[in-house]
Amino acid sequence: MSLARSTKNIKFFLDPPYYKRKPDRKSLIKHLHEYLAALDGDAEHPCLHYFITKIFAEHGNENKSFDDDLTGKGSLNEHIPVCLEALHHHSRIGINAKFMVTLGGLPLLMEVFKYLKQVHQDTVDNLIMLSRTISNMSVHGDLLQDFYNSGWVKVLVMLSQHSDIRVAGPAQRALANLDVDDNLYGGGLKFYRRIYQLYPTERVNFQPKLDVVFVHGLLGGLFITWRQRDLGEVGPKSPFSLLGKRRTIPFKGIFTDETDRLRLETQVARHSNMDDNFIMDMDGKDTDENIHDNDLEIVMSDLPVDANRNFCGGFYSIKEGEKCATSQPSRCWPKDWLAEDCPNIRIMGVNYETNISLWNPICPKLRSSRTLQDRSTGLLRALTKAGVGRRPIVWVSHSMGGLIVKGMLIQASESSDPEKKALYTNTKGIVFYSTPHKGSHLATLTQPSQIILWPSIEVQELRENSPGLLQLHEKFLDLVEKTPLKVLTFAERNSTYVTSMKFEVRFVDAISADPDIGEMYGIPLDHLSICKPACKQSFLYQKVLTLIKEVLTDVYKPFCAF
Repeated sequence: MSLARSTKNIKFFLDPPYYKRKPDRKSLIKHLHEYLAALDGDAEHPCLHYFITKIFAEHGNENKSFDDDLTGKGSLNEHIPVCLEALHHHSRIGINAKFMVTLGGLPLLMEVFKYLKQVHQDTVDNLIMLSRTISNMSVHGDLLQDFYNSGWVKVLVMLSQHSDIRVAGPAQRALANLDVDDNLYGGGLKFYRRIYQLYPTERVNFQPKLDVVFVHGLLGGLFITWRQRDLGEVGPKSPFSLLGKRRTIPFKGIFTDETDRLRLETQVARHSNMDDNFIMDMDGKDTDENIHDNDLEIVMSDLPVDANRNFCGGFYSIKEGEKCATSQPSRCWPKDWLAEDCPNIRIMGVNYETNISLWNPICPKLRSSRTLQDRSTGLLRALTKAGVGRRPIVWVSHSMGGLIVKGMLIQASESSDPEKKALYTNTKGIVFYSTPHKGSHLATLTQPSQIILWPSIEVQELRENSPGLLQLHEKFLDLVEKTPLKVLTFAERNSTYVTSMKFEVRFVDAISADPDIGEMYGIPLDHLSICKPACKQSFLYQKVLTLIKEVLTDVYKPFCAF
């Protein structure tokens, strides 16, 4: 496994058994049916039973031949993806993944993989399901020999290099779980299904000095929330703006006095470093055409429009000759950008499921763990198993993710387990992207609206001025007072356009977004875009990078030089 995580050359690894033998599609689907039936007989999982009853209902009819029902090529296209989805869902629950291996799931999934490649159906969606399922099985390190014998080590190395991070990420996690001899953070690390180590993804010969952990919010995802913002994504409000002749940006909002407002404007002007000869009036001109003109200096619209009195600069603009757009947009900027700018850290990502309505089907086995407290408890346990707490920590959160982070810190501070306690004592900084510390007015629904929407547990807990949220925040402020840490907040100042309902709405207002501590900046972006920098020169990214470097310097002053 050390070699599997140290090289990209798949020629070092053996092919799966009978790799060149072509699988038969009818027998493959039949084996999948039998395998699912065997799993259903030994596991109390209503979702799996429902799937078998509905999807394979006709196959259970004694008067109808199973083979006769698989004569059309469309059967493969229909059954393989849904079977993979069912197996992935089943593998998410506790001991199920290990039992799936015991019943011969690894060789069967290898046959599925071979067939998908053979008929050119190895689409991204199918590979995502395969990669995630195998990754869930990999948590059980005592099954390493089963992975080796079935040929999955070579395939995982290949999938870990896939261009789509949604395929590569789970494969990299599987290899890390199977690498039981890795001595990172003293060894013994486990990455459960909601935890990803984004960097380093290979074996390294150094011990990271800091953990940076990313936690997304409601209806988000690790590879959705933290992607780079498309340059045209914000519609009529372009992510770029060109400074006018005054070299200032009109600031308004939550300043304590006129002095603070002028100080912020002065800092932005000072950081622009523009020559009057290079300033142009861009009214009526094509921004996309001019952003690459070396005679212009471009400033991101990510720059704040307001701030509290604790702001300390760090504004950044694109200097002459730099390009904001990249040839290959990042699907996960923490992995692609932070790893390059801070190679001596470890980058972790959390990925969990959320719902806004109970009309959406939720697995009965997973429904009981959807409160903020339960999520915090589960993620605290999983992150501790992944070694979070053994080094200084900086948290980066979006929306509801910030509430989960606060919940984890409070639970860790009250824990008698020294490993969990360390997660609190080693926290050095937190970044909040539009976190509703006092709730959201959108979650405060009228009775008729509640009947129509049937809000999920997550939405119910986000009610404006919810006693639970206010108590959570009060405890958090007490913790920060006892153990000082850096707090950086970005608050949305634009409404979010809800396409399905065709109206704009502000998800988190200025009061709720304010954590009452640390630096806070109002950003002219909506709730979905505020955590997606347009490029590395974005204020949204540069401020986070500055905070991380400050923490590294504070903790390791004799050893760090930037």
